[in-house]
Amino acid sequence: MGSRRPLDALCATFLWGWRWFLPPSPTPDESFHAQRVLMFCLGLSIWVPLSGIGYHKLGVPIAVDILLISAVPLAAIPFLLRYSRRTTLCGNLLAALALTIYTALALVTGGPAAPVAPWFVAVPIIAMFLTGPRWGVVWTLLAMLTVCAFFAAREMAFVFPQPFPASLVHILQWAALIRLGLFIAVLTLLFRAVDLRQRTALKEALSAAQAADRAKSEFLANMSHEIRTPLTAILGYTELLREGTRHPGETLRISHGDALETIHRNGEHLLQVINDILDLSKIEARRLDLEQVYASPRQIVAEVMALFAARASAKDVRLESHFDAELPDAIETDPTRLRQVLANIMGNAVKFTEEGTVHIEARWQGPRTGPATIEFAIRDSGIGMTQQVVGRLFQPFTQADGSTSRRYGGTGLGLAICSRLVQMMGGAIEVASEPEKGSCFTVRLPVDHARSRNADTVAITGDERASPAHATAFCGAEATGLAGCRILLAEDSADNQRLIRHLLHSAGAEVTLAENGQLAVDLALTELDRESAFDLILMDMQMPVLDGYEATSRLRAAGYWQPIVALTAHALRAEHDKCRAAGCDDVCTKPIERAAFFAALRRRLRKRDASSLTSRSGCCDRKPPIRGEVRLPA
Repeated sequence: MGSRRPLDALCATFLWGWRWFLPPSPTPDESFHAQRVLMFCLGLSIWVPLSGIGYHKLGVPIAVDILLISAVPLAAIPFLLRYSRRTTLCGNLLAALALTIYTALALVTGGPAAPVAPWFVAVPIIAMFLTGPRWGVVWTLLAMLTVCAFFAAREMAFVFPQPFPASLVHILQWAALIRLGLFIAVLTLLFRAVDLRQRTALKEALSAAQAADRAKSEFLANMSHEIRTPLTAILGYTELLREGTRHPGETLRISHGDALETIHRNGEHLLQVINDILDLSKIEARRLDLEQVYASPRQIVAEVMALFAARASAKDVRLESHFDAELPDAIETDPTRLRQVLANIMGNAVKFTEEGTVHIEARWQGPRTGPATIEFAIRDSGIGMTQQVVGRLFQPFTQADGSTSRRYGGTGLGLAICSRLVQMMGGAIEVASEPEKGSCFTVRLPVDHARSRNADTVAITGDERASPAHATAFCGAEATGLAGCRILLAEDSADNQRLIRHLLHSAGAEVTLAENGQLAVDLALTELDRESAFDLILMDMQMPVLDGYEATSRLRAAGYWQPIVALTAHALRAEHDKCRAAGCDDVCTKPIERAAFFAALRRRLRKRDASSLTSRSGCCDRKPPIRGEVRLPA
């Protein structure tokens, strides 16, 4: 056992060096070619010192010098292979080095009768092995021409140095032939070994690709189910409402309120599926930004529990929470993403628990007002998981098995997004689970700054859009928030026109419609020439005749200074950056979230007023003639 450990260490060191010299991230063909070059480098690095020792014993110092000089370019070729990634070039350099060594040794040890002369036969084999058929033919011709030149020189009475006795020349030539045969045999075995390893690697890659393909196929099937299920409810209940409209005298099988509630609930579920896909895309593209604001961990946990209270109550599952006494009133974090992580884990806990308890605990480790760690542990008494399932739990499009998605639904994206979000926040997620005994998910996050509540110290900030109470209060302020404002709505969809115009009218705004970008440009510039410019333009970015990007660019080029807010169904940051680059002041995504939508409009109008008005305040103050005055709520 003791003698085996050094051998294992030597093998491990050799394999590490072998992998290090391979070019980084090669294709399978490049890897195979590079390994052949390294293989011949290894063979030549063994042949050179052994031949040097032999020539030293035979008393031919000039041959030893030749071999020592050749060791320098031989040692440089593996490094050239790694950093240049040009395997064909390195193969040709090795073939040239071998031919040069054989030629130089032959010149000083007897020309055609030199012991190294049989090795010229190896040059075509080496060239074919290292460079392929095309370059192999070139090196074969060069080797043949070199041998022919030796014989021609001897026929022309050129005398080659002969350091060996005549009786020893034949023995050395036979020894060279034997070594050549051994060299070719070893080279063949190595080639087969590399070929076998390459085939194994290709099989493993094929298996991984097939597994990924199966996972994607399963994901597409689940995604189709997750999208079609809410669409079935939305379209079905919409059809029921349409029937009630067409036949007023008939009694509907379901009330209008229940139908509208079902449509709204399924629409939100459909939007959540799309948001999950977009979140994962943004995370993998490293385009998702995190904010750092003060937020209350107790408030975040309370909001998450409120989200699932009705669902848990319907299943007779108890929701419980516990907070450490040392937990600060506010921590610096991204409350939106933290809430998203906890809500996803809590949702899974409620989903997979038929009876019992779902418990969330917030623990604090460290000083109350300095750098520390906060932990959220969510335990359930649900179906649990095996260790094999836990091992692949955070991979995208993955669920426990096919029956899980059929029974419980879901896309398999939520936990993958949670894992990546927590990693971006500098933390980690741990899972402990046993089948039929439940699971415990622990989210551990570093906290650089925390605060305890006192007078005028902590402004607890959260995602206002996630708070139903706040959204309701905000919508109450909409009625006066845009009263008297003139807004140009550039939107080609008739349905979206009716919806957005209704929302703006409800907030007190005066709305003018434009069905395409060209009409929007014409209307905006006409009103600008009349010195009665629109207070704000809502610009859809995908329209006929002239899209929103070009329309906005033309308006800005014409000196249009009023705010322009983009309307787009693209939720990726790159698209938002494109809107701003075209000249838009802000971006609102579809489907429209009322609180965020009106907040963006009010924000842009306030900024416009702050920068352009000197004596008046209000969204309708502009260059004369002044048609009215509006005071925006603070």
